[in-house]
Amino acid sequence: MRPEYYETYRELTELYRITQAEAEWIRGPRRRRYPSVHALRIVDEAVEEAIGELQLTRRLRPDARHFLVVNLHQMVTLPLEYPFGPPDAAPIDRDLVGDLRTILEEARTESRDEEISGHDVINSLSKVWNKLSSTARNVWG
Repeated sequence: MRPEYYETYRELTELYRITQAEAEWIRGPRRRRYPSVHALRIVDEAVEEAIGELQLTRRLRPDARHFLVVNLHQMVTLPLEYPFGPPDAAPIDRDLVGDLRTILEEARTESRDEEISGHDVINSLSKVWNKLSSTARNVWG
């Protein structure tokens, strides 16, 4: 990826956070608020924790972070917290951190000690899919 796009992806991730905060106030067909901000906070905290534990702060490219934030929010945490989702869903926080560690450890191997790209994350996700706790919840996949 061209270096000029690093800042673009950082800004896109921040813009995504802002638009999701605004979406929190949109009321759907059943007049319920959508839990977008809380679901996104779960993802943000899990991403930061996993990156910190694995010491990947300098290696994870902004496109990879953006991919993780958007997809885990839209495909995992948001459906679990959605008003029409299962009322007895267990909190995903710890499972998500573990899943991210699994994905990022594989991505670190995939990247061959270089920066971890969005492509590395996608390839790694495919390889570790059956090991992820979030897939056992049958919310995605």
